[in-house]
Amino acid sequence: MKDFIDELNQPVMRSHELRDKNTVYLPSKELIRQKHGKDKQALKNELLNMELTFLKQYNELREYKEKDRHYQESSKNNSSVKRESVKYFV
Repeated sequence: MKDFIDELNQPVMRSHELRDKNTVYLPSKELIRQKHGKDKQALKNELLNMELTFLKQYNELREYKEKDRHYQESSKNNSSVKRESVKYFV
């Protein structure tokens, strides 16, 4: 049981360089195959985890794009309101 818990606590990860900025590291299919190739259930679980990671990143990107769209719209509205207010105070 201890070995199984240790296995679960060691996900397959790529090495990261400290100078990388804005880089997204996705799971390596080759590392997953090397680690879990003989254990079909572990391989299935790891691939499911990878799928969930992709889905989470996709949803986060969609949310950020929506927030950015709202921000851009509100910036346009604010700038037009500022121009109008300047006209009345001059």
